[in-house]
This record gives sequence, C-alpha cells and structure tokens, in this order.
Amino acid sequence: MDTTKLGIMILTHQGHRRFLKPCLESCRKMSPKEIVVAYDMRFTGDPNLQLERTLPAYDTLILADHWYIADIGPRVGSWLQLAQNGVTLLKNRNVEYVFSINGDCIVEKPEGIHDLHDLMESECADVVGCENRGDDFVGTTSWFAKTDIAVAIGNHLVKHAYESRTTEGRAFGNAEGRLGKAISMQGFKCASVRNPENAQLSYGDRGTFGDILGFRHLHGSEKWRKSNHKEPFSKEYYDLRYVGGNERNGLEYFWLTDKTDKLIELGYWR
Repeated sequence: MDTTKLGIMILTHQGHRRFLKPCLESCRKMSPKEIVVAYDMRFTGDPNLQLERTLPAYDTLILADHWYIADIGPRVGSWLQLAQNGVTLLKNRNVEYVFSINGDCIVEKPEGIHDLHDLMESECADVVGCENRGDDFVGTTSWFAKTDIAVAIGNHLVKHAYESRTTEGRAFGNAEGRLGKAISMQGFKCASVRNPENAQLSYGDRGTFGDILGFRHLHGSEKWRKSNHKEPFSKEYYDLRYVGGNERNGLEYFWLTDKTDKLIELGYWR
C-alpha cells in the first residue's frame, strides 16, 4: 500500500496521556499522509483552568498533523462523535484509507499496515476490525477501512443508533454491536480475522492485529497486570510525566533492579 494514501485517527482523552506519546510515535512509523488526534477534553468553565493540566505536552502535540478537541463527555455515543469528526477531516484531506486506534494503544510492527491492507483487498472487504464476531460485533479499539466507507458507517450510526430514540436505536447494543450492525446493514463487508482472547486485547492471544501489527492495548493490559500480579510494562511504553509519584518510584525501582518489593510496598498490585 502507498502510505501517502493513509490517514491515522487516534481517539483519546486526558486519561490516556501516560500512553499517548508512545502511541503517536509508533503510528508515525507507518509514514502516513496525515495523523489526526480526536481528543475528548473537559471544559469546566473555570477561567483559571490551565490547559497544560488537561492537554498533552507540546512535544506530544507536534507529533500529529491535526487535533480535533471537543468537550463531548462520558455519555453514550461519545466515541462516535470523536470518530466521525476525525474521519471526516481525513476524508477532506483526500485520504483514501484510515487506520483508527485508541490513544492508550500501540503498534509494535508498524510495517504490518501493508499486510492489513492486503488482507482487506484479498477478501474484497471494506473494513478490518481488531475483532469480528459476525454482524453483531466488530471491535472498536482499532480498525482499518476505506475512508469513504468509514464516513458512511458513521453517518448510519448517527441516524439509526444514536439520534434515534426508537426501539431500533436501542437494539443496536454496545459500541461494538453498533459498529457491526452499521457495517452489515449497509451491505459492507468486514474481513475475517482471528479474534483476540480478550475483547479489549488486554491479555493473552491478541489475534490478527497482534500478529500483524504487534498491537497492544496498554491501559487495559496495565489494569490486568495490576489485578493479576504480573510484571509491569518496560519503561518505553510510558510517558512518565503522567505517572504519579509513588507509582513512578515503584516502577523506576523495578526497572533499575528487577525487584518487586517496592511495587508491593506501594500497593501497585491490587
């Protein structure tokens, strides 16, 4: 695939900042034409609000070509509003393909984007999702699609799944169910993939996206590691400016010594 036709869309918010810079750095290695970050930010109405407390640092901001910042809030459909505005921006920039990834994720094999494109083309498909369990479930954590198709999917969701207050709208289910139905109801084809062991790609076999892209959901995996007393990620996965003092001290001690006693002492494991 000619990556000058590729756009990358990162869906994110303040809670992802410990992983956002590594995410962007990994995506830049795909050599895309454009990267847009769709950032959900709380505007509190406080005239003394310091933007550096809610926005990423400047050295992170400059890694993207465009930022779409909106106060959408934690309500049903927020992911769609971010995605629809982000992908529409990419369409207006004449991008033919879009790779969507959440801001707390990373790709360790960026060259795999070519294999993902080839997979879609070989099946004459329109979308490749990180998970595909039929018409009722397509993973939203990451997906790859033709840009025109992605815009059409979003328009369908806005009309039928979110703005609708009818039984039809409620029947779409969760985000993955809504995405899956929006694809199948319009006659688009989703490529077959080997599904991950966990829907959030937090642990175990990470399926086709793990194989092809080295895809990792860092935040989900971090929570799983804490809950199951697994060793933390290595240092390069973090932007330590957004890791709290005690947690950071415990992690740095572990990275330096390979000892876990401070992690235990500081309550890193739950």
